[in-house]
Amino acid sequence: MKGIRKFCAKFFSSIKYEVFLGIALINLVVLLLFFAAASYSTHMFFISDRTESAKILNAQEALLIENLIRDVDKHIMNLYFSDDVRIVLRDRSTGSAEYIDSYYSVKTRLAGIIDLYPEIYGIYMFDLDGKHLYSLQRQPVQHFIKNQDGGWFREALDRNGAVHIQGRHESMAESGKEVVTISRKVVDFKTYKGIGVVTVEVDIDELSSHLMNGNFEESAVMMVMDQDNRVYSNNESLCQGILADTEFTDKLNSNQNYFWYKSQGKNYYVVWRESEITQWKIVTCIPREDMLDLSARLIRIFIFSALVAVILSIFISYLYSARSTKRITNIVEQLNRFSEGDRGIIIQVNEKNEIGFLQSYLNVMIQKINAYIQTEYEEKILRKDMEIRLLYSQINPHFLYNTLGMIINEAEKEGAENTTELIELLSGMFRYNLQKEQYLVPLNKEIEYIQSYLLLLKKRYGEGFTAIFELDHTLDEYPVPHIFLQPLIENCIVHGSCAGQEKLDIIIRTLQTETEKLIIIKNTGNILSQEQVKELNDMVQREFEVGKQERVKTLQNINFRLKTACSGQCGLNFEFDENYVVLKIRIG
Repeated sequence: MKGIRKFCAKFFSSIKYEVFLGIALINLVVLLLFFAAASYSTHMFFISDRTESAKILNAQEALLIENLIRDVDKHIMNLYFSDDVRIVLRDRSTGSAEYIDSYYSVKTRLAGIIDLYPEIYGIYMFDLDGKHLYSLQRQPVQHFIKNQDGGWFREALDRNGAVHIQGRHESMAESGKEVVTISRKVVDFKTYKGIGVVTVEVDIDELSSHLMNGNFEESAVMMVMDQDNRVYSNNESLCQGILADTEFTDKLNSNQNYFWYKSQGKNYYVVWRESEITQWKIVTCIPREDMLDLSARLIRIFIFSALVAVILSIFISYLYSARSTKRITNIVEQLNRFSEGDRGIIIQVNEKNEIGFLQSYLNVMIQKINAYIQTEYEEKILRKDMEIRLLYSQINPHFLYNTLGMIINEAEKEGAENTTELIELLSGMFRYNLQKEQYLVPLNKEIEYIQSYLLLLKKRYGEGFTAIFELDHTLDEYPVPHIFLQPLIENCIVHGSCAGQEKLDIIIRTLQTETEKLIIIKNTGNILSQEQVKELNDMVQREFEVGKQERVKTLQNINFRLKTACSGQCGLNFEFDENYVVLKIRIG
């Protein structure tokens, strides 16, 4: 279980698999919707196709029955125009030669009708009194039982020439065979009066043989039902079981042209129509298996195709996601290498799209980070160097300070006033140096330190230089870095004296404008050209550079301290002057 959770966490934490999962899900949904729609459409198409096939089959059967009845009825009507029929039915001159000739002529015509239609089982002719005149059947019988008893004879007369059809439950041939009878009153075309009745028996078995299954399996049931639901069918046993269910007949009588029906544990799709001539119902019952067999096979093919399509979709989605995210993963790998300390990486820019822009921006960022790291590294080296120098300069400062105090006491005892003054100045400078915890000090304290420093130098150099202070006392309490002016003054004396002049002048001025707080240091001596001023300013404003000359490193160090302690706008700036070396120090 833990392994599964670990796998899932790794799986979903990768952008490649997130993209793959998203694309695969979209493709999967689209494919499933497509195949679901295709399966449903196929299913409905085959139901519609089988329904239409059943309708056509029913229409063909109805047309077959109707054509048979029309043809038989046409032959009966042709008897209207026969003088022989009129003589036999009306004159009844049984003894005359004309009657005998007519009688046999009519009998021959009736036999010809039987021979013409294999569906006809027998033909009978009655006069108006119901007397048998003719009785022709395909099979000879011992007893003549066909008679006019019952309502059919009167119905045929009352219909006044219209065809009267009896179903199998109303009719039976003399042989006992169930038949459908077609009866019509014979009318004298001269007087338009009825002269008899002709009845034709249609063989149920022959009609059943015409029932077709069309493009259905043999299990399909087709049946023809009269008004009282008595039928003939291509499957009598199953037909009787279906008719025994009132649900089936109720659905037929409710004018549902097609419906689902279950009989003996088997589902049927029922399609039917009614004949306009006989009012019989032609019904086709299609087993569900037959109805949906081809549809089911195609749906299985669809399902198999869907599975193949899903597998291909997943494979293609994986390839696409891997290709699409490879560029991002390459960037991530390069950044991981960079984070682990490999500073020399360069991300290849191979495209001109958003990924290409990202690669370019990352290269710029890496270059800037490398430059920043290099600067920080060099600053650390310089700071270490400064710390070591400061450590060397502060070896046991308290011991030196206390020793100077002892020397002052001895000098005072001996009456050496000048020596005492110089040692007191030096002692004050040591005391100021010991205030290391104060990174920022008031400007007037820094000026006092410089004044002490210059007094000591004046004792050393005598009249070799002069120092002039022009101070704006509104800046006395303004905070500045601790001991930042002394190296600059020392720089003026050292490099100013290199010019070989007899006298060196130093001017130290503080002032405040509307926008700046400044300290300006001027000195005579080695005057700088414009090119030298520009070059010196460029070097001062650069970041720390290891290996530069001591003078430049000192200026860079002070410039860095001013920017850090005051603001980014503060710092050192040399200006060109024909008579002085001018250093402008912005402290605020």
